[in-house]
Amino acid sequence: MALTHIDLRTHENIKEAIKINQAKEFSIHTDFNFFWEFDDFNIYEATVPDRMHMLDLSITKYLLEFTHEYLQQK
Repeated sequence: MALTHIDLRTHENIKEAIKINQAKEFSIHTDFNFFWEFDDFNIYEATVPDRMHMLDLSITKYLLEFTHEYLQQK
């Protein structure tokens, strides 16, 4: 699958998937979402990964160590 074939979630396409009864196929909960009431607000753009938080959790350090060990095995 190429990156160009990935559709990012938006409030519009999530509501459309629910409307055409495809919520389960897209792992969507059909509960009311407060943010859908705002036409110009996309919750999927508002929630971006927090790089500083990832550093605090040592995820970046782990990924670097894992990649280093993996590449040494090759």
